Amino acid sequence: MESAVPDQPQSRISLFFRSLGPGILMASAAVGGSHLVASTKAGAIYGWQLAALILLVNLFKYPFFRAGVQYTMGTGLTLVEG
Repeated sequence: MESAVPDQPQSRISLFFRSLGPGILMASAAVGGSHLVASTKAGAIYGWQLAALILLVNLFKYPFFRAGVQYTMGTGLTLVEG
């Protein structure tokens, strides 16, 4: 049975944004409103003084998140259980 709407070839940029959508929704759910308020308030008070610290913290935060995922996948236990 044929579709009433013919398939249109999708461009690479269209496919890119389609695949990016779920990740953006997940990130926005994880960040939440309180993070946005706190970061804008800190930016208004301290300006660029904290920029290097924020970059450093995010650099150190990534390996811990990665280790948590690898531990959970390797053992089958959550971080709370292990």
